[in-house]
Amino acid sequence: MVDKNSLEDLAQRLIEVNGIIQKLDPSIRVSAFELFKGYLLAGSPLAGSHHSTENSPESGPQPPGLSEMIQSHAQEKPSDNAHLLAAVWFGQYGSFPFGLSAIKECAEAAGLTIPDRLDMTFTSAQEEGKRLYQSAGRGLYKPTVAGELYLKKKYKVTKGAGTPPKVKES
Repeated sequence: MVDKNSLEDLAQRLIEVNGIIQKLDPSIRVSAFELFKGYLLAGSPLAGSHHSTENSPESGPQPPGLSEMIQSHAQEKPSDNAHLLAAVWFGQYGSFPFGLSAIKECAEAAGLTIPDRLDMTFTSAQEEGKRLYQSAGRGLYKPTVAGELYLKKKYKVTKGAGTPPKVKES
C-alpha cells in the first residue's frame, strides 16, 4: 500500500519529468521516459511493483529501455552511441524508419555523444562488408536485413512490433 506522502512525492516527480519530456520530439518521448523511471521510483514502495507490464495484454518480451541499454553496452566511439540508439528504436518499432533528428534529440536527452554527421555514420556503417542501414527518405534510415542481424546480435534486442510516432524528415 502506498501512503499519501509517497504518492504526493511520486506525483510531484511525474509532473517534473512530464515538463521535461514535453519539450522533446514525440518520436523519442518513450525512450526518454525510460531514462527517468529510476528517478521516479527512487524510494517509492512502487519500485518493486511490476503490475503495469505483467498484467497488460501485450506482456510478451519487453524491449530493453534506453537506460538499460546504456548501462549494459560500453560505448567506445560516438558512432557506437548512434548504433545503440538505432538498436533501441529497432527494439521498440522494428524496421520502421527513424529520423536523424529523433536520434539527435534522444542522444541529447540521454547525455550521449554522437557524430556530427549522423547521415554519414548510418550511410557508411558496415559489418563484414554488408551495409547496416539504408536510406528511407530524406533524413530517414532503417536497418537492412544485415543491419537487423547486427542489432540483434550486438545489442541483444528483438525486433519490436510497436507503431512508431510520426517521424519527421530532416
